[in-house]
Amino acid sequence: MIRLIIILIVGALSVGCAGMSREGDRNSLGEADAKLVAGEYAGARVLYADFVSANPKAVQVERARATRVVLERLLTTQTELERLQKGEVTRLQRELSAQQGEAVRLKGEVAKLRADLEQLRNIDLQERRERK
Repeated sequence: MIRLIIILIVGALSVGCAGMSREGDRNSLGEADAKLVAGEYAGARVLYADFVSANPKAVQVERARATRVVLERLLTTQTELERLQKGEVTRLQRELSAQQGEAVRLKGEVAKLRADLEQLRNIDLQERRERK
């Protein structure tokens, strides 16, 4: 979904690429666009930043600047999501471990209760035999 949105943004913003003034501008911005489409967001962000720094008066500088900002926010969000997921996985692992420990404890308790029940049953059977 994010990839589709990025591709649409790049497509919409790159309509004016033909009006760029220098071949070098076109190449560096084209490389940034290619990295963006390929999902290499960190590399694309660097290339857009380089383009903005090297070509402050270029026709496409606003598009490059806006795309760089979007990529910075995307990368920040991805990093935060990964951090939260890692924390969630750790929490779930602790919870699972605690539940497994509880299951082992309960299995032991069930085995003890079964043994006690069997012992009571044997006592009851023995008393019945003695009454006869």
